[in-house]
Amino acid sequence: MKRKYSPQRSDNEISYQFGGEKIIVNLNGRIDTIDLTGIEEYPSFEDNRKLTKLPINPIISVRTKDGKKQVELLKFHKENASEPERFGFDWEEV
Repeated sequence: MKRKYSPQRSDNEISYQFGGEKIIVNLNGRIDTIDLTGIEEYPSFEDNRKLTKLPINPIISVRTKDGKKQVELLKFHKENASEPERFGFDWEEV
């Protein structure tokens, strides 16, 4: 799986752990495991399922390219974040 963060200014705290096709999300101390098994694309035209019980959906998109999942995720930063924290994210293997 590859991941890319999409920065957003927020006072919320978010972190991720990855294992196989599962993502463990910690949002302000609330933890949820998102299982992407069988999901090739999200959102899709007819797909309105909710992937998490968290109040904020951290999954922006899921795509499959060359047989590998690419997941774009929210990444919150504070007001005084550095430029790399606000703009410096690219696709990474997890």
